[in-house]
Amino acid sequence: MSRAKIITLLGFASKSGNLLTGQENVLKSLGKKQIYLVFCGGDVAIGSKEKIIKKTQRLNVPLCSDFTVEQLSQAIGKVNRTVVAITERQFAQKMIALMAELE
Repeated sequence: MSRAKIITLLGFASKSGNLLTGQENVLKSLGKKQIYLVFCGGDVAIGSKEKIIKKTQRLNVPLCSDFTVEQLSQAIGKVNRTVVAITERQFAQKMIALMAELE
């Protein structure tokens, strides 16, 4: 149930303009400390995933890779989005709480 809620919240974040997509956009915004949570598709190429992992760990930004690229893309209504990031603190906090329930 929590996975479905996270997917729903991703859609809401996208519609409200609180979501950033694309690896380069996310990496750039991470450096500016404008991101509160990053989702990276679990089936993303290893090199791409490593860049995201290193940057999020260094900046202490939560990272979730429990969803596939297809699931992330479908949730936000776009095609082939490998990395998405939440740019609004309250959306991120709610999603982090839901992810903790999954563990």
